[in-house]
Amino acid sequence: MIHHKPTLSWSPQDHVNRQINIGSTAKTTGSKDAERADILAKGESGSNTKRAIIKSLITVSFILCLELVIYLAWKRK
Repeated sequence: MIHHKPTLSWSPQDHVNRQINIGSTAKTTGSKDAERADILAKGESGSNTKRAIIKSLITVSFILCLELVIYLAWKRK
């Protein structure tokens, strides 16, 4: 029986090029796009998401009420 060595191997010590340490506190520096991304990621996204969910729930509730009114009006005939 012939045994072959694996072509690829993996060891936990290998690092990917440009890997970021999760625990690091280094800030992204450089372009305006990176700074804008940092600002957008901080606080605004939570309130925008909450506002969008509330708006969607109001719209769905309005549509359901209209369907109920149409159903009841159709049933009365």
